[in-house]
Amino acid sequence: MRKFPEKFLTIILTFVTYGPTNMSKTVEKFAAKIPGAKVEIKTGYETAFNMLATRRFGEKAIVYAPDIIGFGVLEKWKLKDKIRFAGNDKKNLYYIVFVKELVEKSFVDKFNQVLMEVHASGKMAEIYKRYTRDIQAKPPIKDDMIMFPPQ
Repeated sequence: MRKFPEKFLTIILTFVTYGPTNMSKTVEKFAAKIPGAKVEIKTGYETAFNMLATRRFGEKAIVYAPDIIGFGVLEKWKLKDKIRFAGNDKKNLYYIVFVKELVEKSFVDKFNQVLMEVHASGKMAEIYKRYTRDIQAKPPIKDDMIMFPPQ
């Protein structure tokens, strides 16, 4: 988690997240550094957001969730008028990798080219839409798909 000014952190007493996960463990470590802060771990984001909206965690609480999940829950449960988005903590990117000994660089280059074409054509968005249910995942933005120089 990014570093926030100490003055800002003292106003948050309850951090709510989904878990147990690696993310919830990170939130617990972060909250442990703030006097008086506690962590509530819920088994579903819908529960966390609904409880936040009804002030069940008190007035000084936040839900820490991935953006796609958060925006999806706000939309699905019609909570946009009750919960205010405060900003991003970090971007979570996933990478596709190949074993150098098994896959030629020319194949990886072609794979990346086709992947960018699938993204640009809108086909990737169609695919994402098919494999999500209540929460609508979105494909990554083009800038996040630009590859590092090949190694």
